[in-house]
Amino acid sequence: MAILEFSKNSKEKNLQVSSYVTTPFVRVRNLTVGQVYEFRVMAENQYGTSDPATTIDPIKARHPFDPPGAPGTPHGVETTEDSITITWTKPRHDGGSPILGYVVEKRLLNEDKWVKATPALVHDTTYK
Repeated sequence: MAILEFSKNSKEKNLQVSSYVTTPFVRVRNLTVGQVYEFRVMAENQYGTSDPATTIDPIKARHPFDPPGAPGTPHGVETTEDSITITWTKPRHDGGSPILGYVVEKRLLNEDKWVKATPALVHDTTYK
């Protein structure tokens, strides 16, 4: 059996998570995303509790997924006097979560500000 404790930093008092861990892994819940934690584990048997083993580096709580990579460079494929159809490729990395859509923005070459070119996410890799 093992005891698992954690703290938000080395100066804070350790909080006991569980004293009934019987496997070499455990899911610690109710952490705050962006907060950095230290963890330590102690083995326990009928004769007592071991010295703690502490994480070497603090661990930052984060979402299990990442933002996606950038899509491929957009290219104009068809133009009219007042519109253009652009196409691009999907990102190589989706961050571990399906792509919901794409934000398409535009700007005039002599301006710095980008503005949305569509009222909502574009769900395909082509937009007219």
